[in-house]
Amino acid sequence: MHTFASLMYDVYRSFGLFSKGNRRAAIRGAATFSSHQRFFGNREDERHQEQKHYDEIIGVLDAEQVFSTTQRREIFYKYEQLYNALMARPVFTELSREQIKKRYALHIIPRLIALDIYKTYKDENKNCFYHHIHQFLLKDYCPCWQDKKKGGLSAVQKYLKSLARKQKFSHTDSENLAPLFKVIENIRPGNTQKKSTLEASIIDCIKAYSGIVDDDTLNSVRVSLDNIKKAHYSLTVLLNVERKLPVINIISRYYRNYVDNGIKPGNISAMLCRLLYEPEPHDFIHHDTMINSIADYYHERVIKPFSLNINEECLQSISTLKNIIFNFNDKTIISEAQLTDIAVKLKKEPHKQFIQPYIELWKVIDLISKGETEEAFEKVKTISLDDLPAGYLASAFLVIHIALRIKFERKNVKNGVFSLSVTSILENQGIYTDYIPVSQTYTETHSDDSVIKSTLLSESILSDANNLTIIRSVRMYNNMVRRISDWNDLELEGIYPESVYGLLDKVDTILGKILNIIFSEKITSSQDLSCILKNNKILTRGELNDSLIGILVNCPLLACVRDIESLIKYLRCPGEEIRNMILSVDKKLWDLIYGALTILEEERKIQTGKTQGGGK
Repeated sequence: MHTFASLMYDVYRSFGLFSKGNRRAAIRGAATFSSHQRFFGNREDERHQEQKHYDEIIGVLDAEQVFSTTQRREIFYKYEQLYNALMARPVFTELSREQIKKRYALHIIPRLIALDIYKTYKDENKNCFYHHIHQFLLKDYCPCWQDKKKGGLSAVQKYLKSLARKQKFSHTDSENLAPLFKVIENIRPGNTQKKSTLEASIIDCIKAYSGIVDDDTLNSVRVSLDNIKKAHYSLTVLLNVERKLPVINIISRYYRNYVDNGIKPGNISAMLCRLLYEPEPHDFIHHDTMINSIADYYHERVIKPFSLNINEECLQSISTLKNIIFNFNDKTIISEAQLTDIAVKLKKEPHKQFIQPYIELWKVIDLISKGETEEAFEKVKTISLDDLPAGYLASAFLVIHIALRIKFERKNVKNGVFSLSVTSILENQGIYTDYIPVSQTYTETHSDDSVIKSTLLSESILSDANNLTIIRSVRMYNNMVRRISDWNDLELEGIYPESVYGLLDKVDTILGKILNIIFSEKITSSQDLSCILKNNKILTRGELNDSLIGILVNCPLLACVRDIESLIKYLRCPGEEIRNMILSVDKKLWDLIYGALTILEEERKIQTGKTQGGGK
């Protein structure tokens, strides 16, 4: 399971948002990253509104909408990007992967929490989630930095007791509030409390008061108890963080500094603030550059002090290997001599055991460059991902493995077979911006000419994280082949034999049938085209409704036409002729074909509904 997804499940649970009877283990154990996307609601259509669990977290954190739901979702997305950028950094250390994750977490999470409180909390919002956390972090008895590293639980107890004593109670308070104080006393290291923990004791307190006070006083008691309940809830969430990572003292230090001095320009807090809360539409610092700068900052301070001193030539070679695999926007040819030079520099490094995995990656790339793809496939299958150090290596080997498995075992590639590989790739590849052409079907224009995303976006082939990662892997591999292959010496045109090709053959053939009808019959309307396709049975049921790209899910003809430019961009092998698909990108032809297929799909849905209705 992707570590960031696991972290967000922990957050969701800490907020007490899992409903009773929810199958938490089954949800967390889901293999596909797409299933985690669906759980947290990265879908725009109304059919998936109930699954927008990110929105539930946002509703608690920022009920007053200091930042909009869309802005908050962007913040969560940037958290994930930052995590991926950190974990993709090559590391040369005795520290384990888990130790590296924990060190990063201890240094960056407290600052992110303190920053979010500072940017979200407003003095006038006494009912907001952060109100009592704000008050608590500023108390003298709250652990702060090196002065008090421990005592977070006892400090929370003290805050809640003090808050209870300040409320407007009357009539033998100590007896009537005994159930409340019992819960507060029960805040201990081994006793994780929940949102509902205080509810039963509050009911008991109200019962104790109801027989001895009038209605107005009882309402006042309810208000006071509700205030304590809010404080208990927010501080319980904070303690859940403390149980995972002892960071209250660090959060307190950062937060007090923000409150006293604001966020000074030119430091890491200002950079994080700019990335997360104050993005500018045309920022002169690119989004990816900002994330990578932040990742560099933490890598220098958190991991480098525990790292070996690797020579600069070796580090450059490791960076070059990463570029060869992941940067499909770079078309620079890598000659045999340059590839050999990379190996020479890697092998010069004295710390052999830490460099050996990169040498193994070079060997796989070298085999592919010489056309020995079957040998490369066998070699990459023997690589144990668990033995690889933190950094991009796991993603690199998996990208090659996915591409070569598609090349040699395409018929055996079933839905979901790459799920675990996709998760690991997403976690370790780092940040690479890839601009995708947006089809007009994925946008809607309002009366004021503003453009928004269409609900159809959730039906895009690319909206599935598994699909997108697989096709990106194919494109990365094919671009790598084009850069390193020995065929470059011959200036060969067309398809290089080491490439993955033929993935779009079915789509291209079917579009050829449709184009033939359009040109021969001189068709100009989608309605006419749909009638001819239907009445003359130009296309089989399978050609219309089956998934046409076997390595992906949900790729019927209509979806393929809708995403035709993206499919060409990712799955067309350099030098591959897919004439009919390329012709179909033409605006007039595309409108004609897409319109006809949409009509046929609507008719199919109506017919399916009638059939099901008759069955009932």
